[in-house]
Amino acid sequence: MPFSAERTDLIRSRLREALAGSGLNSWERSFLASMDERFAATGAKTRLSDAQYRKLALLLNLQDQGLPSQAAPTARPRSTPAAKPVYPRRVRSFSPQRTFYAPRRAVRRWERQIMLPVFIVVAVVMIVSNLWSPDGPPAGGQSAPQPSVTQAQPERSATLYVSGSRVNQRQGPGTGNAILGSLQRGAAVKVLGTQGGWTQVTSPLGTGWMASDYLASAAPAGSGLASGKLGRLVRASDIRVIDGDTVSIRGEQANVRLVGFNTPELRSPACQAEAQAARQATDRLRDMLRSAKAIEFAKLACACRPGTQGTTACNYGRGCGTLYVDGTDVGDKLIAEHLAAPYVCGPRGCPRRTGNWCG
Repeated sequence: MPFSAERTDLIRSRLREALAGSGLNSWERSFLASMDERFAATGAKTRLSDAQYRKLALLLNLQDQGLPSQAAPTARPRSTPAAKPVYPRRVRSFSPQRTFYAPRRAVRRWERQIMLPVFIVVAVVMIVSNLWSPDGPPAGGQSAPQPSVTQAQPERSATLYVSGSRVNQRQGPGTGNAILGSLQRGAAVKVLGTQGGWTQVTSPLGTGWMASDYLASAAPAGSGLASGKLGRLVRASDIRVIDGDTVSIRGEQANVRLVGFNTPELRSPACQAEAQAARQATDRLRDMLRSAKAIEFAKLACACRPGTQGTTACNYGRGCGTLYVDGTDVGDKLIAEHLAAPYVCGPRGCPRRTGNWCG
């Protein structure tokens, strides 16, 4: 039953008293009248909502202001989850054999996890190093010469010759050191000492180290190359021809004016004939550099006033020097082919330019 019999009688008695009084407004009187009819009809079986009962208890001044005194449903006891069985921890019995092989098993696990990635990284580094930092002939060129097993250790200050097609000279013994430049096959170098598979040498590039496998005690037969005594060896790709007597060389801070000759002006020719001759001289210089087996550059002091070297007051800020292709001054070749005129400066200045290209 929602209400006990005593509770029902109390509510009906209070309803009659309240309806008989005069202290109710119209809504409260209507609400209590409807409640009286419901209790008269259903008695103890009357069911009210929580809001209805609270309002009824407030108007009737019932002692219990909460929910009606109902037969409270019996709370279902919460089932306690069954405890998980606790198994005793299994402890392996001591085994001398297992203890003996435990380090080996740990090493094998480490090898599987570490060694394979390390091997891959080392292989990639070696491949990239061989591709981009060669100390012998470039890929696709001649095969590296095989060192003679009977070759004697070179003595100090002996002269050796480069036996590879193009061999790097480095700052120190090893491929991890910076490259100073490269020497052509047949170039002569002076030996200062050896360390491992490397030889310390003096060459037109300065003092450095070269791989011993690419040095021989005798000049290669038929090399026909300059010995590098005229200047430092450079590649054709290191030179940009500006005009017939001016170039830009990698490693030099400013453009270089080649001395000893003068070619027609390419940028401001005085006539059409000079413009055509200037293009011919420029193209001829490029052809000589491209077809040369060895190119040497000798840097010289410009004919300027003391204290002006390297400034715009000296030769328009340009440097001075001479280019040799296969041992011959490029200026001599251009003069012989009537593409340049001799032009020799004094110690502090240069004469008026020679060469009449318009007449």
